[in-house]
Amino acid sequence: MYIRTMASLTVGVAAWCGATTPLTAADVLQTSPGDAIVIQSAGIEALLADPKDAGLVRALRLLDDRVLDLPRELNDDDIPAPAVKLALDMLMSPMTFRGGIIEGVDFGEEPPFYLQLDIENNTMAGADSMAGKFRRMLEAVVPDDAHGQREDGLYTLDADGVPVMHGSTSIGDSPVFTTALQRFDPKPASIGRTELPADVDTAVGMRLDLGAIAPLIHQVLEGASDEEREIMHMSLKDTGLLSENPPVVTVAIGHGTDRAYSHVRMANYAGIVARTGVSKANTLNADDFQPIPRSATHASVKTQDLLAYVENTLESMRPFLEEASGMDWDEQHPFDAIAEQSGFHIRDDLLAHLGTTMGTYASDETGGGLLGMVCFMEIENQEGIQETFDQITGMANMVGTMGANGYVRITSRTIAGSTFSVLTFPGLPVPLELSFGQAGGYFFMATSPQALLAAFDQVHNGTDTLLSHPRFREMGGASIDNAVAVSFVDTPRLISNGYGLVNLGMAALSNMTRSPNDPNREPGFIMPSYEVLAEGAMATVTLTRIEGDDIVVTAQGDRSALVNLCATAGVLTGSSGLAAIAAVGLGAGIMLPAVEKARTQARATQSMSMLRNVAVASATYAAEWNDKIPANVNELHPYLGFSFNEMSSPYGPAWDGGPDYWFDASGGTYSAIKFPSRQIMSYDRAMYLLGDDIAVGFADGHVELLSTFEFEQKLHEECNSRAKTSTFVDGN
Repeated sequence: MYIRTMASLTVGVAAWCGATTPLTAADVLQTSPGDAIVIQSAGIEALLADPKDAGLVRALRLLDDRVLDLPRELNDDDIPAPAVKLALDMLMSPMTFRGGIIEGVDFGEEPPFYLQLDIENNTMAGADSMAGKFRRMLEAVVPDDAHGQREDGLYTLDADGVPVMHGSTSIGDSPVFTTALQRFDPKPASIGRTELPADVDTAVGMRLDLGAIAPLIHQVLEGASDEEREIMHMSLKDTGLLSENPPVVTVAIGHGTDRAYSHVRMANYAGIVARTGVSKANTLNADDFQPIPRSATHASVKTQDLLAYVENTLESMRPFLEEASGMDWDEQHPFDAIAEQSGFHIRDDLLAHLGTTMGTYASDETGGGLLGMVCFMEIENQEGIQETFDQITGMANMVGTMGANGYVRITSRTIAGSTFSVLTFPGLPVPLELSFGQAGGYFFMATSPQALLAAFDQVHNGTDTLLSHPRFREMGGASIDNAVAVSFVDTPRLISNGYGLVNLGMAALSNMTRSPNDPNREPGFIMPSYEVLAEGAMATVTLTRIEGDDIVVTAQGDRSALVNLCATAGVLTGSSGLAAIAAVGLGAGIMLPAVEKARTQARATQSMSMLRNVAVASATYAAEWNDKIPANVNELHPYLGFSFNEMSSPYGPAWDGGPDYWFDASGGTYSAIKFPSRQIMSYDRAMYLLGDDIAVGFADGHVELLSTFEFEQKLHEECNSRAKTSTFVDGN
């Protein structure tokens, strides 16, 4: 990504340069307060180091040759094949990207930052070749007089006073092709200590020093208005950029002899995440793993104080929310305002009842994969949380009855002594029964009642948990001391579920790299056989800890990218594989038309009911006023109980700005109407303007739902001339 970004930036900057004078070495800024970001990659072979990934490396190496075929095959000379090929070569080579802030540069006059990309080559000839390709691309879009050669052999492109350096050189002992904006640093960049095991080389690493970005942020703040500064302070509060000790993030990934390792340290970040409710005060212990069975195929568990997280988040956004809502929180907190309207207090009725442990998992007992997922949350007040969910269930069922015409309902069930709730869709073939309930001090939610009952049984009767899983312990899970988050993927168990899907993707890649004209360009099989791929596969375990003021994340997993990709696909598809996805898709295809039909019918029924109320009110008025039809819609007010003009259509508001409903307020008499069953007395204008079926009320009191064609046919009848005039939307 950084390579493509840098190449695009260089060419783009060059494109807008005008008549220029080449810069000299003395014109190029050579000093900086230190790199803000350094990213290093050891190349595609180091990233895909396992022998199982050799076919993938081979196919990726053929991609750039395939790119060169495209302009001729598509008869499109505008495809920048050489540029894409060069970018792919850069992406797969060992590389270093660095960037930082240049102090003392006015943000408004020139870029106050520098960027540098170094692509390593085995030989200087290789670096010269890459540099030559890059220079020829620039010459195609930039005049020759915009280039100048520096004393160190690099070329400098002067883009309106902003130097862009490029060429071949040496950094340390390595021949490199380099391209840099603003400054070129001949010294090797470093991400510092990686903390990987001593015998593990870094395949890819990053160092991000937010403190090195701080000068630019302070410069922007100095030139901002008070309101802009307040917004920036709130936006950057949780990044640490404005703190006295800004965070420094280091990331490293490497391969050992039998497994892959990754290590992330976010220095000076513990205080920041504490505001999200994650702190040393709440670390995981063995009891927190009781809901997760040993048979889990994938799982995660963490500690977080949700109440603190929500309150701190709201407080950080308070100025925005107060301005948007017009509320003064010192007078009334938004939680109190919501409770006043709904009777439900988010803090007192929900968040205050929750504990700090939460997680997800899937296992054989729950069905595996996403369709067998179980989520759990620790509860401190079981009675309080039950009252809350009873209240929420009642409110949801009321909405389902009124808004979804009874097609959505939460029901309570008791099976084997366990009581829980299920979200159902009566009358619709929806392939989902989302279930929830509490047991063993936890609130559970699952994708099916069967999965929920399995979770209940585990928390009540389970003797073995994830902590006793041998693959979990083998990959670093033997010690969870000081951990605030743990995740596990049983890769060996999941490979079979995802193997077929990944094999399809690799077949697509293999075919893409083949040439329709050169049969000798053949990548061969990318995927090893299942037996070879699965042999010796290792699980993945990730642990997050707080060490002093730092957040530290460590992970161990299988060396092979294809193995891990199959496991990821296995998590998504589950034990039933593509059949489960197909079933959901089929169910959705069946369900959506039915849901839309039910929704349309519910809205039409609501509008027809409104017109029946109007007919009854008009008949009552006529009975009291000698058979008269109201001469003004406001005369219906005492009989409707509300103003006619306040009637709101479920299809409204009418887009022409007129009333949602029309009523024949002619002031005549009902006895003078010749054809009461055919004369239109009222209809839903909002429906008609949208081109939908129209709810129509007639003089004899009956209401019909007519198609647009049927309605317009009736408008041509002489008795409906007034209704016809009312349908015009241009004011005529």
